[in-house]
Amino acid sequence: MIKKQEKKISEIAVESLRLLNKYKLEEFVPIIIEKKKIGWIYKENLNHLISSSLLGEEDRQTSVKLNLQEAESFFQKSYIELQRHKLIRTDVNEQCPVFYTNSLQPRLNFNYSSKFCDNNLFSVQRSILGFFGLPAYGVHLNGWKLKGKNVYFLLGKRSKNIKKFPGLYDNLVAGGVVSNLSLNKNLAKESYEEASITEKRIKNAKLASVISYFHINNNCFSPSVIISYDLEINNNEKFKNLDGEVEGFDYFNIDQIFELAEKRKIKPNSMIPIIDFLVRKNFKVFSENALKQIKKFLI
Repeated sequence: MIKKQEKKISEIAVESLRLLNKYKLEEFVPIIIEKKKIGWIYKENLNHLISSSLLGEEDRQTSVKLNLQEAESFFQKSYIELQRHKLIRTDVNEQCPVFYTNSLQPRLNFNYSSKFCDNNLFSVQRSILGFFGLPAYGVHLNGWKLKGKNVYFLLGKRSKNIKKFPGLYDNLVAGGVVSNLSLNKNLAKESYEEASITEKRIKNAKLASVISYFHINNNCFSPSVIISYDLEINNNEKFKNLDGEVEGFDYFNIDQIFELAEKRKIKPNSMIPIIDFLVRKNFKVFSENALKQIKKFLI
């Protein structure tokens, strides 16, 4: 029975990570600034920008080349145009940094106490990151505790009223990183809003991993980076959502977590911090072959 369960969990883990790293860029065109492919745009989306006179006909070729001086203005004008045509979310107003890196090699090293926008090229609205294939960064928090030898994760159930992944379970805290806060401040902000965790308490969270993954969603290339933290939960701790995005919180053991994944009741990218936690903490839940595959994804 143990081997059978190990096989099942291993298969779900590998498949979860594989789907989060599934992409082909044949139908995409790179966006280049000073020799760096900072993003990728779907060809049909590119055609929309050309027909809107935001780009010229010459950009219909093999790449979109922008000089640094015009890039920020171009992305701002594109944001207005895409909002007008409701091609991007209109309920988000957050600035996120664009770094001088290839989109397929996003930045992974940071100063966690400085503003996240330090050393960036410029900032853009979060809602256009996917449209242009620009790397998106997020902070995630594993809330966990031990009962005997068993580990339990505390997950938040997303509100049915939010647009993305309504009603699915998620890490205790998960949110996009904005330009004007440090990574530690971003974590503190999200932790308080989503789970009423105070700034003093969140200082006990431990930085765990920085993991990139790449996939395509709705004809948008999404290079993403998760900055993952761990917080060991005390038995008497209570959590309450303050921003209306979470319905409640529930504990799940390892078997239950992977059952949620199998039934697609958990937000796909929240499996990354959980699987990474199990690997780092050396929980013997994956087969040797699966573990080798998993470790290739967790970089």
